[in-house]
Parts: sequence; structure tokens; C-alpha cells
Amino acid sequence: MRVSLIVNPRAGRGRAERAAGAVEAALRAAGHELTRFSIDDEIDLSGAEAAVVVGGDGTLHSQLDRLIGAGVPVYAVPMGTENLFAREFGMSPEPQRVVEAVNGLDIVRLDIGRCNGEAFAIMAGVGFDADVVHRLASVRGASITHRSYIGPIMKQVVGSRAPMLTVEVDGDLLVGARRGTLVVANLRQYGMRLDPAPRAVGTDGLLDVVFMPHTRAPLLVWWGLLARVRMLRSCAMIKSMRGKSVVVTSDEPFSVQLDGEPSMAHRTRLEIGVEAGAIGVIRAMGVRQQAMGRRRRT
Repeated sequence: MRVSLIVNPRAGRGRAERAAGAVEAALRAAGHELTRFSIDDEIDLSGAEAAVVVGGDGTLHSQLDRLIGAGVPVYAVPMGTENLFAREFGMSPEPQRVVEAVNGLDIVRLDIGRCNGEAFAIMAGVGFDADVVHRLASVRGASITHRSYIGPIMKQVVGSRAPMLTVEVDGDLLVGARRGTLVVANLRQYGMRLDPAPRAVGTDGLLDVVFMPHTRAPLLVWWGLLARVRMLRSCAMIKSMRGKSVVVTSDEPFSVQLDGEPSMAHRTRLEIGVEAGAIGVIRAMGVRQQAMGRRRRT
């Protein structure tokens, strides 16, 4: 099989390069024809039958449009801080597990969200999380750890308040001019094992929209605790809806994060939609629609 290996050399504070070398050797030993790219290269996926991306969620995010355009299914080797995408599909950095997945080629068609045209696989966020991500981006180095977030989080807690948002889902009003944090989830995975959208499944053609009202951070901390123990939906103050299109407007400029990466800043309107089954994902061997099973238990 012709496999493209796409590597972020800065991911994992250098560990990604070593991991990529081991994965490359294992795939070649298994008889696969391999072409290796750095994310800094001019990447050409023509002729590829599978892609293996070595890095974190941001690395995968940066390649989404390329993978979708080429019609190439992807396996993510987790080398980032959270690795939410890899967690959802049981993906491992172990070279033999990567080989097993590529050999088995168990492909699921994943929906892709688009926020003002920009693709995302996991989630879009407006409010506290987006502001923290943008603060971090302004000071971050080549790679980050969980500790890198401490300073931006503290500054956000002390120095700002939530944006005033109006949110419509499929033309129905979810929130009218209220301050808070908005999550539009394609997958249920979220940073720090929080679970604001536990029913989100990336194969149903819908987005899960969750609005957490707050002005400043203390109430949001409470929402985070409830999300951590999967009790957020039990609170009447939380507004949620599922749909194919989301429109977010505000009289105040706000920032956006997509898949945990800084995206748009100083926006007053977002149009978010979903493309059903837009990308193929190579699941780890033995993983069978685990997210769908979780939904039936909620």
C-alpha cells in the first residue's frame, strides 16, 4: 500500500521525529511503500492510499483540507498535548499498532465541521477556551505542555469577561444575547478530560451545540467540574441543541478556537456547518464505533 507519512518535527518536544522514524521503519518492514513529508514541506498526496500524521491535534487540523481534497484516509500518531482525535479512535504511537491499523484499513467516514469555511474535526469554541488558546498562541514556543496553559488561564480568569452571544441552530434560537462560553462539538472529546458534549458523535451528520452562561470565570469553573463528571446536561441553565447549521452573532468582537488551535479573532458573526462523512479515518484494530455505543448509554 502507498502510505504518506506526515510529520510535525516540533511536536512532543522532539519526540515526534523519533516516533516517526520508528513508524516509518515498521511500515516499510511490513511491505508498504512510504513517502515521508514534514509539515513544512510541499505535501503531495496524489497516489496515496493512506496517510499517517505524526503530531498533535493541531498538526492534524492543519492537514484536514489536504486530506479531504485527496480523499485519503488518515491515522493519527498521538504526539501532542491532549491528542483528542487519537483518543476518540483508539490510536496509538506504538509502531506495531500503527502497522496493524494500516494493514486492517478499518475506515469510518467522519463528519467535518466548517466554521466560516475553515475545517475542524473535533470542536469549535467561542468564549473562555478560545481566549485562552489565543493568549497562549501569542507567547508559546515550538511546543507546549499542560503547564503552558497555566499563565493564559490565570490571566483570562482575572482580566476578562465572557462575550455576549446570540446563537441559532438550524434557524431556531438557542441563546439570545447572553454572556457565556459556546462549544460546537463534532466529537465528544475535550481538553483535560472534560465532557461538555457527551453525546457528540462524528458520524451522525449533526453538531452538538452547548452554551454555558457566565459573565466571569468562577461560574465557568463550576460548569467545568460538572462536565468532568458528565453531569453538565442535568443543569437547567445549560442550553444545548443538535443540528446541521449554527449561526453565532455578537455586537462585541470575539475569538474562535478550532480543534484547540487559535483560529479567527475579532469576529462578530460565525456560520458553522457540517459536511457528513467528509473524511476517512483509519481506526485502531478492535475499535468499533465506541462513540455510538456511548450515546446509547447516555
